[in-house]
Amino acid sequence: MEKFCVFCGDKPKEKNNEHIIPRWLIELTGDPNRVVKFGPVWNEKTSSLEIREFAFDQFQFPACESCNSKYALLETRAKNIIQRILAEEALSNEDFSVFLDWMDKIRVGLWLAYNYLQKNISEVEPNYHISKRIGTKDRAVFIYKSDSKETGVTFSGTNVPAFQYFPVCFNLRINQFCFFNLSTDFLLSKHLGLPYSREIYFTEGQEMKHIMSKGRERVAFPIIRAPYNRNCTEVFQPMLMKDGFIRQIDHLNDTAYAKDLFEDYQNGVGRVFMAKDSRVTHFPIEPTDAWIPKTVWDLADLTDLLGKQVLQCQIHFLNRGGKYTEVKLEKRKLIKAQHDTAKRINRFLLEDAD
Repeated sequence: MEKFCVFCGDKPKEKNNEHIIPRWLIELTGDPNRVVKFGPVWNEKTSSLEIREFAFDQFQFPACESCNSKYALLETRAKNIIQRILAEEALSNEDFSVFLDWMDKIRVGLWLAYNYLQKNISEVEPNYHISKRIGTKDRAVFIYKSDSKETGVTFSGTNVPAFQYFPVCFNLRINQFCFFNLSTDFLLSKHLGLPYSREIYFTEGQEMKHIMSKGRERVAFPIIRAPYNRNCTEVFQPMLMKDGFIRQIDHLNDTAYAKDLFEDYQNGVGRVFMAKDSRVTHFPIEPTDAWIPKTVWDLADLTDLLGKQVLQCQIHFLNRGGKYTEVKLEKRKLIKAQHDTAKRINRFLLEDAD
């Protein structure tokens, strides 16, 4: 594979690398040179999948120096927020908006990293990179708290074909907290009462086609109708990409109800919402500790739960997928074969976990 910058997708300018899991987080959670296992990844020489071991600090990929520098401020702000989360301190609406930006960066970065590590075994041609995906799609993070006193950072759900075909969700554990992150088009819109996509179609290009409906202008809980454990704090943020297709549906969002759900409608930045105890509220502007989950899990139980949850949710979103009527037979067969294989692998892993 030719090298590409994980931020912009172009051939990297200047010699630079990006730590997908940032160095500050690796240092915060243990020895930065500790050996960790990644995989399974594709070995070209043996034509097989294998587990690789290397120092955590070496989990880095090509980037332009200018692109890397551009996101330094986001990393600085994210570090401060993570430290406050681990200390169980009060956080604000703005803090969670920044945190969700950072989760976008990590999720897309891991998607590109495994594409690169596995030599594009899934034959996925990335049509976006980190810079095009931060803050452009509806997003959510479910926060789970464990009883663990051990430091560590781990992630799951990123090395399976389902994630390569549709990188909508993954798990990230940082010390005692686990974060289940989701983001995709119109993830929240229908049940937040906003205009939503009632039909989705694959196209001959890489973009999906959406047939839209007016919003119902009322909240319907749960916001996300996917299989997940609700003993957590759920944080949501609707987002609008303010170009291309989204501009064509501005008239659907031209209501007082819709605009009240956005912090900055012109730039497509939604307000942050929190769900606890089956209630959805605006996240306060002033810092609050209301985000701290009430349920405290055994870490082993939580790891098992979230490992299965991410596989189940990936199947759910692949099933939600899209209709094939607007693509030629050859592409239709390819998409169906890829998604069927991805779902079979996830089901096999779920059976194996039981």
